[in-house]
Amino acid sequence: MALKIYTGSETLTIPTTTYLTGRKLRLYDGSQIVGIPLVDITDTMASGLRIYDGSAVKALLDGNYISLYSLRTGYSSFGAASWVTRVTDNAVSQTDSNFIYSTTSGNWLPSSTYTKTLKINVVGQYTQTGADPNVQCDFKFRVYYQAEVNVQTRIYGHTYTTSRINRTDTFQRVSATSININGSPQSITAGSYYTIQNVTWNPGDNGSGTATLRIYNTNTDYFDVYVYAHEYDEQGDTALIKVDCYCELV
Repeated sequence: MALKIYTGSETLTIPTTTYLTGRKLRLYDGSQIVGIPLVDITDTMASGLRIYDGSAVKALLDGNYISLYSLRTGYSSFGAASWVTRVTDNAVSQTDSNFIYSTTSGNWLPSSTYTKTLKINVVGQYTQTGADPNVQCDFKFRVYYQAEVNVQTRIYGHTYTTSRINRTDTFQRVSATSININGSPQSITAGSYYTIQNVTWNPGDNGSGTATLRIYNTNTDYFDVYVYAHEYDEQGDTALIKVDCYCELV
């Protein structure tokens, strides 16, 4: 059973959570008691339905949400590459023509990355040359409450026709310390992470490459899907990474 509300123009499915601590509004869904998250009425995810929680007027969520919480890139022709923040706290702060966040609204749009309808894409490729070339990228898809998502992770390194990670996974929170990964619950301590796949390689002569996919159990209200790609070459050849990833609600 799902709680649904008709607004006059659309029917909203109100998210629930099995984590009950602090949830003053609850219902029985046919098999268990679940909590209904409440947010400030100015929150991006707030619906028009208001309720007084005993201390303040709050709003119910207007659907399941995902976002691109963060995105960083870095390039250097000699030595370690410094991180440059492109997306932070679910908002675009600086664009990068080599690695883009995109939706059907366009590249780097919308600037606030919260969405309940759009697929979030992160796609890019960068080739760095020089005495000690170095290139890196990382980002986090954020999944709120008990939203279910599909995440594609494709990462390529040197000779990028061969993928280092190539997979599509389904994730959904089960409880405060458990997240379903492709239908199987994985215990992840609050504030900790679980590495789904980590791959290392030699880009050709004398250097290294790394690709990582992790789940961070960041907060009981959301979890993060973390993707990292990095390659460098110590002998002045070429460092290259390519990413082709997305997150979408099921």
